[in-house]
Amino acid sequence: MENKAFFIQYLTNKPVKVQTHIDSQRVKREFPLTDVADLIVSYKAAVAPRFDSTPTDELTLHLPEGVSRSALTRDCFATVDENDTTLDAGCLVSDLHSLGSKSKQPLIIKSVSVRINDFLPPSGQPKPILLQREQNQAQIAET
Repeated sequence: MENKAFFIQYLTNKPVKVQTHIDSQRVKREFPLTDVADLIVSYKAAVAPRFDSTPTDELTLHLPEGVSRSALTRDCFATVDENDTTLDAGCLVSDLHSLGSKSKQPLIIKSVSVRINDFLPPSGQPKPILLQREQNQAQIAET
């Protein structure tokens, strides 16, 4: 397999180039990236410290904006939901064909653990909104 470049974007940030055979330090990888899970791990390392506190299993990779699920086989998706663009972690990079190979149409990375800190209740005082998982963890820690 030859070196292949993918562009991955988080939110509205600039897309980051991840290559299958060369790491972000321009060193040939001992073990080339072979699947979506490898792309996620490599992206996380390339943008450190952005996702340092986010477990890798809470990051998901998605089709580029505007690309239909029909561009890939069903095996490449995490669910059978026709509206879900989440790629399966085991989907091979070779099965992605040219998806994500252009910076203007990058693959999208998302985090399932999002903290919204800028919500303002009627009082005008900032109040963070925690996901249910974080609330449960706080309750467990109190006991």
